[in-house]
Amino acid sequence: MKNTIIIVITCFLIACSGPKENPVLAESFEIHKSTMKLSNGIAEKIKRMNDLLDNLEEDEMYLKDSLGVLKQNYIDWEASVVEVPGYEDEDHGHHDHEGHDHDHEHDHDHSPSPDLTPEMVLEIQKELNKGVIQLDQKAQSLVDAFEAAVNP
Repeated sequence: MKNTIIIVITCFLIACSGPKENPVLAESFEIHKSTMKLSNGIAEKIKRMNDLLDNLEEDEMYLKDSLGVLKQNYIDWEASVVEVPGYEDEDHGHHDHEGHDHDHEHDHDHSPSPDLTPEMVLEIQKELNKGVIQLDQKAQSLVDAFEAAVNP
């Protein structure tokens, strides 16, 4: 009987524990914060390139097209971002949408699906992180090309 009570109490505590006590969700949130920090860096790089557009020569205008592709890829990536359940109100380093310029509306919902398991949320955050790392590398290469064109 004593063991049954302990098992019932343990099950109750596990069932009642919030998302912040879940180590998988905590790991997901750490990855999410890192991802959002990189996202902020991409937004800054896009802003820097927008500032340099007027200084490009005619034969360097292909960089403008490359910037347009990068912006669209960033918009598409950003639309796929989801919050970690239980951490929606936390400071996760996401940029202020008013503070950068990539000409799009922010009417997408970052709320996670209620049907996702913590393990699924972790996998999503890992994939989002891989995607933002790739975007950041492309953005840095493009910033370097812009700066080389403007400052030969």
